[in-house]
Amino acid sequence: LFAGSALLVLTSFPFALINNLGSLFYVLRILHGFAFSLFFVSAGTLVTEVCPKENRTQALGIFGVFTIINYAFAPYLGRKLVEIYSFDHFFISISIFGFIALPFIANIRIEKLGAEQRLSAKNSTVLKILKRPAILISAVTLMFAGSGFIPTLSFLPVFSLKLNIKEYEVFFIWYTMSVLFIRLAVGWVPDKIGKIKTVVPSLIVFSVSILYIGFTTEKSDLIIAGVLFGFGHGFLYPTLYSIVIDNSTLSERGKVFSVCSVAFTLGGMIGAFSYGVVAEAYGYFLMYKLIGVISLAGVVVFILYNIKDVLNFSSIK
Repeated sequence: LFAGSALLVLTSFPFALINNLGSLFYVLRILHGFAFSLFFVSAGTLVTEVCPKENRTQALGIFGVFTIINYAFAPYLGRKLVEIYSFDHFFISISIFGFIALPFIANIRIEKLGAEQRLSAKNSTVLKILKRPAILISAVTLMFAGSGFIPTLSFLPVFSLKLNIKEYEVFFIWYTMSVLFIRLAVGWVPDKIGKIKTVVPSLIVFSVSILYIGFTTEKSDLIIAGVLFGFGHGFLYPTLYSIVIDNSTLSERGKVFSVCSVAFTLGGMIGAFSYGVVAEAYGYFLMYKLIGVISLAGVVVFILYNIKDVLNFSSIK
């Protein structure tokens, strides 16, 4: 966690000194991506280690709230810094904020793994972990979710402007408010009624919200879609992560958290490219409808594997 944070600071500051897109820029971006992954996976793993199992999903949801708040405010604040000052000031400022976090991270104290757990971690591999059906199915479901989540957010501003809806930020505002409500007010639901029984309806709502965007004609449609999108994603993301953590040992949590993160990001990368091609050839309306339908395929995959638990409401959480 400390190494990832320190590397984020060290790779952010040099951008203030770069005046062209030379090789140094790409090297820094690669290191920056590595640093963020190291930090994010370590932070998420730490949350799962210090929270009680009966509140794990709620804890992961609250952890994700801070990422969402960052996504909501950072672009606006960053743009203001650039407009008022410059990109140099922007990169220097975020480096300073990152540096401030280092003393707090250095003071975190957790119980170290024992010799047996360290040996277990050494012998465990990602391939072995993926052989567990519960983890593999959850990772595949996260990949479907990522293929819908990232393209939806990426293309929405362009799509809205093509419809002459200039206030496209209403989608992001209501999405953020919806997620915050889910995570902070009712984030305990998956731990109470069962994770599997929470994933299915949340993934359906998530998929329907994207499908609904494909029928957008006015600003109010973006508000409705934003609320539904937030409700679906608010439960889905932490619950799937919690399921894979439940099916791993303490020494494997870093690896399984990485698997989830990679699955979601990989789905987003594939989706952003492939759906971009669809949008270029057939338009954004069809693209969003297609994203919604394919996201629903993730529901089918998850239900087929967990059919007994889905049908049996008294099943294990």
